[in-house]
Amino acid sequence: MNKSIFLLFVLLLSSLFAICNSYKVDYYNTLSSNDTILINNQLKIVANSKFVEKKAFMGALLMKKAGLMSSLKEKLSFFKKGKQLLEDAILNEKQNAEYRFLRIMIQENCPSMLMYSKNIEEDKQMIIQNYSKLEIAVKNAIVDYSKTSKILKIKDI
Repeated sequence: MNKSIFLLFVLLLSSLFAICNSYKVDYYNTLSSNDTILINNQLKIVANSKFVEKKAFMGALLMKKAGLMSSLKEKLSFFKKGKQLLEDAILNEKQNAEYRFLRIMIQENCPSMLMYSKNIEEDKQMIIQNYSKLEIAVKNAIVDYSKTSKILKIKDI
């Protein structure tokens, strides 16, 4: 009886972990795309979620969306909103390597005229130092990103 309860508990925990991990897989797949429909859908999912990463996730998605807008006004509006959310999340959790990964992705790829690149080296070091502690979905996203990044290389992690 106790063994059955334990097995059931382990199965429930592993299922819960798989569900929790899958939202990050979807999130990072969306963030790496250039599909505004996917990004808008993911923004709705994150906005209606109770994810602890909500602010950081929303911020990165909004800044990604900014780069896909045609109007300069929209670009700046989405970028500013996103930057504020992501920076607030990092300010509240300075040691969060996942948030630093989100920021390095944005900083490396945003136009230099936005002057949003001062944290690249600091974020890179934080990611390298904490890589082993990150969830599998985040590690996979970092590996995928590092294949094309000029800043974060596979050999670094």
